[in-house]
Amino acid sequence: ADLAERGASETSSVVVETVQKLSKTKKDVPQLPKFKSDASKVTSKGMGLKKAYMGKQNQFTVNAGDA
Repeated sequence: ADLAERGASETSSVVVETVQKLSKTKKDVPQLPKFKSDASKVTSKGMGLKKAYMGKQNQFTVNAGDA
């Protein structure tokens, strides 16, 4: 199927950079933190999720505070 049959799609991406931490047991060895999170607790809301317009900026909020 071509684009006209499927409809347009849009992808947005966000890059989150973490900061290296130094281990207390091994000096000068970079170590990323171990996260304990639950993705099912992430919520999102906003008009950009309800109705979006092509070619215009859309806005919504993602809340991961309880995750």
